[in-house]
Amino acid sequence: MSDNDIINGSKSATSKKYTFRKKTNDEVLQEQFKEQKESINTLENIFKNNSLDQEKLLKIQNELKNKKDPSWRDKNKIKKLLIDKRNTMK
Repeated sequence: MSDNDIINGSKSATSKKYTFRKKTNDEVLQEQFKEQKESINTLENIFKNNSLDQEKLLKIQNELKNKKDPSWRDKNKIKKLLIDKRNTMK
């Protein structure tokens, strides 16, 4: 490409060439499949963590049913479980 500068004379310049390649349908499907797989893995991990927390909570609940007055350790177990649950939800 050149300009039309009559006084100083015309100058030419070239731009960088860029290429664009559109993804094929197979590539798009593979990316979607990969994202779905990651989402499923994330949900499975959340489910496992929730079931473990539920088991811990049931265990503590059963322990407390057998006691008249909860001890300081029992209270701390519950507190720790709630704090851990809150941190995992963030």
